[in-house]
Amino acid sequence: MLAAFVFAVATFVCVLKYKENTNNEIATYTIMNENLGIHNKLYVVCELDVEAVLLDKLIGKTQDNKQIYSIKGIDIEDFICMRSEGQEIIYRNSKFMPMTEIERMDFYKMVVRSDRSVEDAFVIDDKSIIQEMLSMLEDENIVKGEVVGEVFEDIVLYSEKYKGLCYKYSYVIDEYGDEYLYDNQQMIAWKFTKHLFDVEVSD
Repeated sequence: MLAAFVFAVATFVCVLKYKENTNNEIATYTIMNENLGIHNKLYVVCELDVEAVLLDKLIGKTQDNKQIYSIKGIDIEDFICMRSEGQEIIYRNSKFMPMTEIERMDFYKMVVRSDRSVEDAFVIDDKSIIQEMLSMLEDENIVKGEVVGEVFEDIVLYSEKYKGLCYKYSYVIDEYGDEYLYDNQQMIAWKFTKHLFDVEVSD
C-alpha cells in the first residue's frame, strides 16, 4: 500500500515536471507561404506597416531558425513577431479581422521622426490633429501609379486598442511640392488635401 502511494506521488511529480518543461520549451513554428502555423493556429502578416513597441520573450523558432517573440502588452494568441537578420515582421492570428480599418485603432499619440536625425523627432498628442491627418486617408485621395519623391519623415501612430503595437507611414514630398502619406506594407499613397508639416526640400 505504501509502495503504491509512493509510486503514485513519484508519477505525479514526474508528470508535473514534464508539463513545466514543456511550457518552457521553445516551440517550432512552420512557415507556410508568408504565414506561420503552429498546432491549430495560423498567423498571417499584418496588412498595415506595424512595429512592436517592445519585444518580450523568445517563444519559438521556425525550421530555418528565425526567432519568434511575444510582444510586450499583447497576448500571443493575438499577435506575435518574427525576427530575422535584424528585421521584425508582425503577424496576427488569422481569426482576427484584417487590420485595414485604421479609424478603429483609436490613436492617442503620433511621433514624427526623421531618418536623418532621431533628435528631430517630435510628439503630437492632440487627437484632433491626428484625426485631421487620418481623415485624408480616403479612397478618393489614393494616388494611382508610383509616387516619386523624397521621404522626409516617418509618422508613427500609437493606438489605445493595441498598446503594444505602433503603425508607421512615410511622409513624402514630390518634385512639385505635393505631399503624400505612404503605407509601405500595402504600397498605397494618399495625397494630402492640406499642408500639415513644414520641411525643407533639398536641391
